[in-house]
Amino acid sequence: MNWEDELYRHHGPLGLPFHFWTLFIGIFGAMTGSFLNVVIHRMPREESIVHPPSHCPTCNHRIPMWQNMPIFSWLMLRGRCASCRTAISPRYIGVEALTGAVCRGVVVLRRIGPVGRRFGVHFVGGICRSHLH
Repeated sequence: MNWEDELYRHHGPLGLPFHFWTLFIGIFGAMTGSFLNVVIHRMPREESIVHPPSHCPTCNHRIPMWQNMPIFSWLMLRGRCASCRTAISPRYIGVEALTGAVCRGVVVLRRIGPVGRRFGVHFVGGICRSHLH
């Protein structure tokens, strides 16, 4: 193995460490999970996913950006609305955390190689099949 291969083994694109990229992708996944929560909540009610901005379904208090960070905001607010103190379902943090973990897992499995990818596909496929039945 030459020095360039060895360097890339520990560093990803732009020369940043592999763990930076897994964390970055995990955060991006949690943000995607936050959007999925909006879709999960609003689509059955035939509401727009764009307007109005994020708000408490009980008191309609608009949620400011600093209270709308995936996972962290739910923990900081202890699972309650900042305005009316109504409980926020743990489903929200669960969807965000699961989506972030799956995105991060895909990056890690890609790094492991073909055997890891095959295991990951079968593992995730098995989870999806078990929840569909």
